[in-house]
Amino acid sequence: GYLKQIMSSDYLETQWLSHQRRYNELKQSFRRSCDSITRIDDPFEREELMKSAKQKMHEIEDLLERMKNDLRTSPIKHKSSKSLFQREYHNFSKQYANLKMEYRKSAAKNRFLSMEPSTKYERQRLLNNQDKYDHIKQKSMESLKMLNEAEMIGMNASNNLNSQGKQLDQIHIQVNEINDISDRAQRIMKTMKTKLYTDRLLQVLIVTVELIIIVFLLWWKFRKDL
Repeated sequence: GYLKQIMSSDYLETQWLSHQRRYNELKQSFRRSCDSITRIDDPFEREELMKSAKQKMHEIEDLLERMKNDLRTSPIKHKSSKSLFQREYHNFSKQYANLKMEYRKSAAKNRFLSMEPSTKYERQRLLNNQDKYDHIKQKSMESLKMLNEAEMIGMNASNNLNSQGKQLDQIHIQVNEINDISDRAQRIMKTMKTKLYTDRLLQVLIVTVELIIIVFLLWWKFRKDL
């Protein structure tokens, strides 16, 4: 059972890479179709491009559904891998919502381009306004991305500072422990030194007393002999 789980997990990771490549291919093909709408004069060709873009939308939707099922049914070895796949899936889903908006805008441009020549000036004005709106939106998205990146850099710096602060606290604790050990060692050395001096003093006193006794005995014996 464990071997089967590992094989299923490896299969999902391989399959996920295939899903990523296919998603990027479909997204690029879809955007090429949408971007070509305003550059083509033939209404039939524009209509074919819109059909192609719509087909790519359906394929992306089916692909996202398969990715969702793979995440739900296949076991994953590492929680970090599962979390990464889930974030990528949600990111793809958000991109898909933006692609649907792009499709609606391209469909509107196609309808404008297919209007009668008498409305050419109005159609061009609307297209120009749409292009300006798209440009402003693109700039706003770029600014938002820069803000998100700056926020991530700030969070990383904060985490690094927090980690370094913990390391400094740990070093401070270790230094205090070393100081405590050093203080205890110094107290022990002082105690041993005092004991050594005391022992020497006792030895000197004992030797002195013994000498006095010997001298007294010799004196006593000499006096007795006289």
